[in-house]
Amino acid sequence: MPRPKKAPKLDLAEALRLMVADYAPNPTRAVRSQSFIKILHRHLAEELDSRLTPWARKSRGVYVNEEAKLLGVAKDKSVDVAVIDPQNGPLLIIGARSQMSSIGGPGRSSAICG
Repeated sequence: MPRPKKAPKLDLAEALRLMVADYAPNPTRAVRSQSFIKILHRHLAEELDSRLTPWARKSRGVYVNEEAKLLGVAKDKSVDVAVIDPQNGPLLIIGARSQMSSIGGPGRSSAICG
């Protein structure tokens, strides 16, 4: 049985194009729903995943996780993207935040997206 094809990797130019397409029609919805920033999270996760070596993947079981939950002292912590080694824990953690709510008022999206 053939393996299902993976979706093509989201390169940075395509990620930015999708972010503009998501943001331009309704900046408030894009920022508040996090749909805008999740496109960037996906791009970052795919870039990191494409750089894992076969040894890291197969021998160590290293993987990339979007919206990973990490154990904390007082409570668990959610991070946007993490490279995780099952035996040693997180190797790399990325927290990407959008500041678009501070510049996304009415009439401003054309200056940002145009």
